[in-house]
Amino acid sequence: MSNPITQFIDQRRQRIAENGTNTELRAAADQFNVASNKAQYSYNFSWMGRPIIQYPQDMIAMQEIIWDVRPDLIIETGIAHGGSLIYYASLLELIGKGSWGSISTSGNTTGKRSRVIPCSKGSK
Repeated sequence: MSNPITQFIDQRRQRIAENGTNTELRAAADQFNVASNKAQYSYNFSWMGRPIIQYPQDMIAMQEIIWDVRPDLIIETGIAHGGSLIYYASLLELIGKGSWGSISTSGNTTGKRSRVIPCSKGSK
């Protein structure tokens, strides 16, 4: 009997490969991207009470990458409200390893000054 998780992963790989050449799906994705950017769709979400300016599907994709890679360090460049930084820190805590930090222009619209938020351990 086949393992249902392995079967699901194999089917997912096949769908992903097929989606790359699916012109109808790509056109719909392009239309969604344009329309959702105009509507500021990505501004409608939060993580643990903090605004996170991310698309939910991007958050899931990042979770999958972080789970597979299990990085020692995540550095985010640019933070608005800190939601994605908290998201990454909580994922690192869940996998039991890794540190996180951010480099951001601190209230300076010229981008000439930057500050580094010190890394914090994601594991105990």
